[in-house]
Amino acid sequence: TAHFVPYAERSRSLGWSRRIRRAGETEHSCCQVRTSRRRRSCTDSHSLRQRRSASWWCGFARACFNSQQAAEKALEAFLYSRGAEHVFGHSVADLITECARIDAEFSPLKARAAPLDQFYVPTRYPNSLPGGIPAEAFGRADATRALDMTSEVLALVKRRLP
Repeated sequence: TAHFVPYAERSRSLGWSRRIRRAGETEHSCCQVRTSRRRRSCTDSHSLRQRRSASWWCGFARACFNSQQAAEKALEAFLYSRGAEHVFGHSVADLITECARIDAEFSPLKARAAPLDQFYVPTRYPNSLPGGIPAEAFGRADATRALDMTSEVLALVKRRLP
């Protein structure tokens, strides 16, 4: 019997590659080798393959997305520390507006940190970018700018946390 399984590495194209695997067959033939040296070699080759496939995805686009997420979570933490029971939304600008209602020191931050919202969706989904993929659309300058904005948010939240 044969069945479809997702391929281990994400293809550079926009979709997932698939291959047919026979029942009982391991994904990589090197995994069937029994000696410890061969198993270690197999593990190392898997790790290297994962690092290579992750390097194009986890570059600048991922840094931009993680920066947006860090700012979002820090602002949520501030709101929760001030008694909020539920915090909804992913917009850094909206969260800063909520924080500014509690503490006026957040007001000037909105104009400087609101651009982080542009990194929420397009850094992860290829279909949100006309004619490109996140790995090609975001570069070092974007990642540096996102990290700077997030550092400013984190510094203010850290100062204002009780």
